[in-house]
Amino acid sequence: MRARLFVALAAAAAALAAALAVSLGDVHTGAVASTVATASMTASTTTQTTTSSSAPADRPPVTASVQAPPAPSNSRVFAAVSQAFQTMRHSLYSHHYYENAITGTYDFDCVGLADYFLTLGAPKAIAALRSAEHIPSGPDVPSRDHFADSLGALPAGGNGLWRPITHVRQIEPGDLIIMKKINSKTFVGHALIAASAKLLLANGTFALNVFDSTGQTHGPDDSRNWDTRTTPLKGASNGSGLGFGTIQLWVNLQSGTPEQISWQIGRGPVQTPIVIARALH
Repeated sequence: MRARLFVALAAAAAALAAALAVSLGDVHTGAVASTVATASMTASTTTQTTTSSSAPADRPPVTASVQAPPAPSNSRVFAAVSQAFQTMRHSLYSHHYYENAITGTYDFDCVGLADYFLTLGAPKAIAALRSAEHIPSGPDVPSRDHFADSLGALPAGGNGLWRPITHVRQIEPGDLIIMKKINSKTFVGHALIAASAKLLLANGTFALNVFDSTGQTHGPDDSRNWDTRTTPLKGASNGSGLGFGTIQLWVNLQSGTPEQISWQIGRGPVQTPIVIARALH
């Protein structure tokens, strides 16, 4: 059932992205649903998280298994990653990158994924970021720190190639989300691509579907739990690499600014700030 659901969602998303439909501007609302099932989590060697099972004191916990609704998007980055997800035959979370659209092979880590799909969908934007961070064209890709530093320094109105996302209502499929590093032993950071509308939960947080490359799934409904095209890391029961899951987004209740992410619905937030930006060209 989950496999059919995710294939249907991804197919709809890819079709909408390919048609370059009008992008979403408003936040969707929804009621909290069924109780979360406890899932075993096998951590990636480089994306260890330090989440808490409890919510901050000013908000009640969310105990629901939810997915945000799909949404139309005119993002070429979203179109590229949706197409890859539909057509891939093999994927692995790896620091040794190999991407081949003809064979449907996508082996990369989270920043490798971000760099690859930005190069396809917004080549001028990623080229400008590389230049600003002194990363020449070639096999090297921007690190999580490079992405966070460059996008975090954007002016309020953007720079013509990148637009900062500073309010939750602005988030659209295709936006790049960077979780900043805590330290090299606790949490090294992460990169994700927004893949849905936002779904408002009962405690003022939001469910958001994302594409990323990881060995640690975003809860029981993550595609890497069932998608046989994704390859397990050593000792893991779930697949790794390019996949689709749901995170919980924490925002400032007064300003609406996205502040932190829970790796999956119902967990406390990872204690690191986030940066969100849209690649325009």
